[in-house]
Amino acid sequence: MNNPKIPVINVVACLMPSYGIGYQGKLPWRLKQEMAYFKQLTTNTRDPTKQNAVVMGRRTWESIPSRFRPLPSRLNVVVSRGFDTWATRHVDESNPLSTYIGAPDLRSAITTLQQRAQELRIERIYVMGGAQIYQAIAESGLLDHWLLTAVYPLDGTPEPPMDTWLTAPSPDHYILQTNEQQVRDFLPPSLDLLKPNPSSADNPITKPKNNPNCGVFFVHSEKGYAFGITLYDRRRN
Repeated sequence: MNNPKIPVINVVACLMPSYGIGYQGKLPWRLKQEMAYFKQLTTNTRDPTKQNAVVMGRRTWESIPSRFRPLPSRLNVVVSRGFDTWATRHVDESNPLSTYIGAPDLRSAITTLQQRAQELRIERIYVMGGAQIYQAIAESGLLDHWLLTAVYPLDGTPEPPMDTWLTAPSPDHYILQTNEQQVRDFLPPSLDLLKPNPSSADNPITKPKNNPNCGVFFVHSEKGYAFGITLYDRRRN
């Protein structure tokens, strides 16, 4: 009997509408609420006996401060041509908990996670960058969802510089989810971002009156930016 397919999800924060994701190898903003959302999203599972995998390229891995690697309570998978085979490695040989998986390429990383999902207790596979990894998984046919944090500068906040952009999810392959309840059902129920936020009524991206189907939900604001969650689902033939 075949094991059920594990959902593969691109999770990324983008400056909208340009889909900018970075400047000089870093995020051009530091939003505590958005960072907490990412941690809760990728850590929480519906089944308490399972864990999520986070898949990233070598540069993204190296951009994480060493004291935070590997990301805790998640199976960390690092894709690099410098790895010959799928293998468990240690950030710190003296710490048995500091393990991550090294994989030689993205396709083998995803397919191995799918094949060993029961053994590794995987509930979801979150792809967390960088830009080449996001694009490669989107073009591979292995991606099921895009989960975007849509970030907008508020009035008075200058648009930050960008030198790295994503290609927007293709409408030929992905459907923008405009039903708030379905987006809520897709997310882990314990996310702080899902709690009522009365101030969001004043936010410019909260389902504008002239665009009730904008697909940006659970809007919050911080440090001169507004941000909310957008979900794209893969079209099924």
